[in-house]
Amino acid sequence: MTLVSEPRLLSPLYQRYRPFATDVPSQLIIQLSLDSNERTLTPADTSASYCFTTHRFTSAHSTGQIDIAGGQAQLTLFAATAIADIDYALRAVYALLAFEQGCLLFHAAGVVKANRAYLFLGPSGTGKTTAARHSPDTLVLNDDLVLLSPDTDGWLAHATPFTNPSQIGSHGRHSAPIALICRLQPAQTVDLVRQTPATALANILASVILIPAHLEASPRLFQIARSLVQTVPLGRLSLRPDPSFWPVIQTFMQEQETP
Repeated sequence: MTLVSEPRLLSPLYQRYRPFATDVPSQLIIQLSLDSNERTLTPADTSASYCFTTHRFTSAHSTGQIDIAGGQAQLTLFAATAIADIDYALRAVYALLAFEQGCLLFHAAGVVKANRAYLFLGPSGTGKTTAARHSPDTLVLNDDLVLLSPDTDGWLAHATPFTNPSQIGSHGRHSAPIALICRLQPAQTVDLVRQTPATALANILASVILIPAHLEASPRLFQIARSLVQTVPLGRLSLRPDPSFWPVIQTFMQEQETP
């Protein structure tokens, strides 16, 4: 994607997203503008709509339209916190672009260990950031949002630039084949059990950003998620806030690879 705007917006955005810059031709041009007029919206004023390739939204601090098919997007910001608002809007753009290409923007922590990616998913508070922090000798892709893409022999996990100040950010464009996806469950005893395909599919769908909220996308989303479940093992990981889960993961992977 390419951002077009005035220098006071582009300069901080360049610093924020520079590690993810690429020479690949852009598929979407985003026109950014800043409205200095004060704007107050109630929760009833906020809205979002989605029709295959078009996404329109209005929030307390921004309004915009994303036309994936036309390769154009417009975003108007109303708040002094413009940079943070752009970041959240770009997550929606990212999710839509990914889905159009058969990929998924995924709510999970991702780390790379021995050239393979391990993903940790679950609702807020279940331990995604904890798992990332207690993963020694790993490269953290992101502890909140990762991009998943199909590959010839499976699926890849990619770093994304979307993070919050209290979280662990990524360090640029990195990716690795996905070895395992774990649904986290805080516990006193570490344990890892493989999930049934139905449970795994439900957990995958619950972790996809933006797309599941739109009925029109359901058939294709289900097909993509089913491909992921059929290719990558998913387990329920009972997690303590220390690195003790890694030996359990290694034993689990050895058992999965044994004929």
